[in-house]
Amino acid sequence: MSNRVIKLVIAGDGGVGKSTLLNKYVNDEFDLETQMTRGLEFFYKEIEIENKNYELVIWDLGGQQQFKKLFPKSKWIEGTLGALVLFDLTRFNSLDNIYFWLELLDQQGEIPILIIGSKHDMIDGDTNDIDDLVLSVLEINDNYFDYLKTSSLTGENVNESFELLIRKILSNKNVS
Repeated sequence: MSNRVIKLVIAGDGGVGKSTLLNKYVNDEFDLETQMTRGLEFFYKEIEIENKNYELVIWDLGGQQQFKKLFPKSKWIEGTLGALVLFDLTRFNSLDNIYFWLELLDQQGEIPILIIGSKHDMIDGDTNDIDDLVLSVLEINDNYFDYLKTSSLTGENVNESFELLIRKILSNKNVS
């Protein structure tokens, strides 16, 4: 155990794969029957980076419309050191609300935010149009530092997403 705690938030619309991604990362399991988060859930994982142990506390924000109105007025995301914001590569309209989540997280100050396109295993063609749109979002704010495509089914870029975010946090903050 360690006293180095890193609080992360994972956000995005309902059904984009946040809980599935977290379950793959934390438990190395994929469950096709994952239920949507109702409100807020927590995940916990101990990791080691550069011979230092860290405790990750990851807040999974429910993305359905009825829960979105709770987050801007709450103090639940205070103290967040970084965030993953997901959208579903198979549902182009899931990008419509990405600005809601980014603006919500911007209220936490200059925290690094990694944008994730989920369900990459379900895409047959290219994603150039989506990629171009996301890259234009990255130009809006320096906090939005990168974009990855993931698959919770295959594990593609799941661990890499969290490691990239954590390394960015460690390079920006005095988390020792």
